[in-house]
Amino acid sequence: MDKIAERLFLGAFEDVLMLSSSNDAGISHILSLLDRSLPISIQNQFTCKFVKVFDVPDEDLLSHFEDCLRFIDEGRDNGTGVLVHCQVGCSRSATIVIAWMMRTKKLSLENALDLVTEFRPCVRPNEGFHFQLELFSKMNCQVDPQNSLYKKFKLKTLSLQMEQGTSPENFSSDILAASPVEGKTKGETIYRCKKCRQPLFRDTSLLSHTSGEGKEAFSWKAKSSNTSKTKSDVVCTQSLFIEPVQWMADIVFKQEGKLVCPKCKSKLGSFIWCGEQCPCGAWVAPAFHIQNGKVDLSKPLLLAQRSVVPFSTN
Repeated sequence: MDKIAERLFLGAFEDVLMLSSSNDAGISHILSLLDRSLPISIQNQFTCKFVKVFDVPDEDLLSHFEDCLRFIDEGRDNGTGVLVHCQVGCSRSATIVIAWMMRTKKLSLENALDLVTEFRPCVRPNEGFHFQLELFSKMNCQVDPQNSLYKKFKLKTLSLQMEQGTSPENFSSDILAASPVEGKTKGETIYRCKKCRQPLFRDTSLLSHTSGEGKEAFSWKAKSSNTSKTKSDVVCTQSLFIEPVQWMADIVFKQEGKLVCPKCKSKLGSFIWCGEQCPCGAWVAPAFHIQNGKVDLSKPLLLAQRSVVPFSTN
């Protein structure tokens, strides 16, 4: 194992086995990122935390960042030292240590990766974990569940799991945004059903995407076109794609279906977890698509400033 910072070490599973017989390095806390937990005999010797995670690009490690970083801080503050490890100490555990360096030392991803690699040359997070570190950096090194980038990441992860056949019963309803409640939407920008005025979702539930290449991006056009296109940075305004909301709870974990108003049952749009192509040409997955003509935008009222004329005694 290699020392990365004061009372923080990065290593492999074999380092844990060595520590169980000799604690010369002064380790009191062990953070394990593996597909299985450590033997009970080792857990009885140290303060341990286990995160079940596989070293594959589609794995969601980002959701565990906050718990892992808290464990590291606790071990460094209240213990003698922390060992963060996975099987070989180059991808899963390295990702967590890099995230800790980014937050604690206020380093960019590139600088944190270079520094950790300097101490442990075998470090190489897989491409999926590297992307999650980039996302962590964009969120100012805080995992923010309300951040639109994080929402899209979580939904994409769930989409991939559903494509791989994971049972919907294993998913948490935490991914569903709270439904706006009539009478309690003061000060919020709300989208309502055009037919019955039922509040449906907040503007914060909108998931934006950059515009694609228009009709040329659709498969039958793309095959006949030899013209290369540069990716647009313009945000699409043609369609409304949103995160799933609580009123969809009864249907949301099907592979696809219609979206109807929870009050008047008029059709609002559709959803499909594997994704669909927006009219702008961009591929959106998962796609919870609300038809623009079925909803109205309701913005909060702004109270006009009244001009007050002082009372004169003259």
